[in-house]
Formats: sequence, structure tokens, C-alpha cells
Amino acid sequence: MGIPDRHANFLELLYRFGIDRLDFGLRRQDGTFIQRDLQSLGPEAIKKALPFLRAENVRRSDVYFRPAQQESWPEIFLDDLTHQETRGIARKYQSWIVETSPGLHHAWIRTDRPLSRAERYTEQSRIVSLGIGDPGSVSGEHFGRFPGFRNWKRRGAWVNLVSYPDTKLSWMETVSLSPPPEGRRGSPERPFEGVGENDDSESGREWGWGWVCGFLENGGDPDKACLRLEARARERGKKDPEGFARRTVSKAFSATGRDHPDPIFRR
Repeated sequence: MGIPDRHANFLELLYRFGIDRLDFGLRRQDGTFIQRDLQSLGPEAIKKALPFLRAENVRRSDVYFRPAQQESWPEIFLDDLTHQETRGIARKYQSWIVETSPGLHHAWIRTDRPLSRAERYTEQSRIVSLGIGDPGSVSGEHFGRFPGFRNWKRRGAWVNLVSYPDTKLSWMETVSLSPPPEGRRGSPERPFEGVGENDDSESGREWGWGWVCGFLENGGDPDKACLRLEARARERGKKDPEGFARRTVSKAFSATGRDHPDPIFRR
């Protein structure tokens, strides 16, 4: 299947389930992120935009998309998922699973009702607090990668559609009808602002505290938690990111009443 056919196939699978207005974004090699004239596009406008997006991708720009952010959609987005996590999602819920690079995936999960941007944020936060997905992608408006383009952040790996919604499966039930507190809406930089605010420890003030505790309580691999924390700490220019990650995981084990299986992590 050629590239235009792969794009058309994915779009048809979105349209089939009512996702028919999209935002696109381009990140060029110099870091410039372009959204102008690429927002809230319907099917005809998307068709006209695709040749431009393909040409940009050939020039090593990364291509992103999302359902138009200002509208309500019956879906939520989860990022940075392992194969095991996406396999569990795909078995239980109607979802699009997208492989963004070898071993890493997005999931767009169908929900039991349309969700506003604020409600998508609330539902994403709830799921990520269980240790599933990337806390840095909780915003209600996050972009994902479009299948059939190359991921230049990962050395040009192809972005592939792994599976699409099986109508025999369930929608994900949503829990909260209330929007997030003022100041948290659409804020991917500090998605857990306020979590752990009464904790004066270094880890309690950081974005990952609630995520780490939830991740470990749900049986997550502590080494994986350390790697994620270390990577995010490096991105933020934090001193001693490896030590910070190790201390945070150790304190999280103490907070959840568990002992880390590796003595080096025990206090």
C-alpha cells in the first residue's frame, strides 16, 4: 500500500467513527511548530493539505494530528504506551492503536460520550494516575502522530496503524463530568500541578509524584518508572537526573507502604 493510500485508509477509519474534523501540526528540523492554516480541517480541506504535509515530511518535518480541539469528541488520547499496554487496551476497548516507533505507541480510545477539551483532560489525568501513559501528554488537546508518515525524532521510523476500533468491544466509560481546576486546563507542562502540594520533599513538588505512586501501586516496573523520570528530568535541565529519579521512586515505595525489590532503592 502506497503512502497516499495509507493516509486515505486511516482517514476513512476516522470518518467511519465520526472523527471528521482534524487539526494538524508540523515540527520542522529547526524546532519551529506550524499550525497556521492547518486547524479544524474537514475532509475536503484535509485532502488538499495532505500533499503539503507529505512534502514537509520528506524534508524531515514531523507531522501530528488531533481531532479538532475546540469540539467535543468521544475519544481520549494516551501516549508513550508499551506493546503490552496497548494490547490490553485493544482487547477491551474500541480504539485506534498507532505505533510511533519500535516498541512505543499511541492509543485513541473511544468513550461512552463526547468529551470537551476540559473533560478529556480530566479523563486522561484519571487514567495516567493509574500509571498508564505519559503524564507529559495530559492536556485534553495533545497531538498524536499520523500513520503513514516518518517519525524523524526516532531516526525516520515509520508511524504505523496497528489496529482500529472493533465494534464488538466496549467504549471506555467516563467517570468525571467536572472540568479540571482553573489554571490546569490544557497545560501539558505541569499536568500534576497541586498533586503532592502538602509534601515538602523534592519528589512531592515534582510533576511525576502522583504518577509514580499510581504506577507502582498498579504493579508497574520500578526500573521503567526511573527511566521515565530520569528522561523528563534531563529535558527540564534538572541536576543529577539519575539520582532524582532513584530518590523519587524510593520515596514513592515508602509512601505506598511497599519495599523496593532492589536494596539500592531502600532508604
